Amino acid sequence: MNRKEQPTANKMIIDNCKLLIAIFSFFIATTATPLAAQQFTIHCNGENIPANGGNNSHFGVVLDCPYAEVADTSDLPKGLLKATRKYLLKRVGPTFYKRLVYYSSQTIGDERRESCTPGAKYAVQYMFADADSMEFYVTMLFDKDLKVLSKPFLPDVKKNPKFGKYIGFCEAYKKVQADTLPDVQLSYLTLEYSPKLNSFVWVARKDDTYIIINAQTGNVIRRKNTDGSKMVDFD
Repeated sequence: MNRKEQPTANKMIIDNCKLLIAIFSFFIATTATPLAAQQFTIHCNGENIPANGGNNSHFGVVLDCPYAEVADTSDLPKGLLKATRKYLLKRVGPTFYKRLVYYSSQTIGDERRESCTPGAKYAVQYMFADADSMEFYVTMLFDKDLKVLSKPFLPDVKKNPKFGKYIGFCEAYKKVQADTLPDVQLSYLTLEYSPKLNSFVWVARKDDTYIIINAQTGNVIRRKNTDGSKMVDFD
């Protein structure tokens, strides 16, 4: 290789390195979104029980929009995390708020899709884990003035002060096994928020049936087929 060729070769090496770094960064950004690691198992009395991350559909309000991950919270508008904290404290109260952990955030692009929430500019995710390691995720959408646009994903402490006291994953699993044939395979067990009850509920899927349990009382409140053709309410 002569001296004239050397700079070109070096430039190609640098460009290739930049490309690899870009690919790696894209991989990290996409796998670090709140969609990742939401299917797992939880150990209960010697068994590995299949679980889905609680409120697994929470990120749908972001997926409906063009968005970009925010790697550093210092890149967020001043006041956004403060507005998030204020909203959460009002919604769940200071005691439950201490269980919440910042997870990730996104900026929403201007090219709107029909399904994207009008006016959405920012999204912030928080999560918490219970004693049995069940994870629950929350997404909040904000407009350019930092006003909350998304529907609540957590109970209202003013209407249900004791919502944070509920049976754990392993106890809910026992309830599911007692309610249905124990030899029918469990697809998953997860924690969800019920706007109707203003409370958390445990939702289990077995074959073509959902079993819903009031997480505060531990009582089965509903069974329904996955196709919605048959439903039994207990509340």
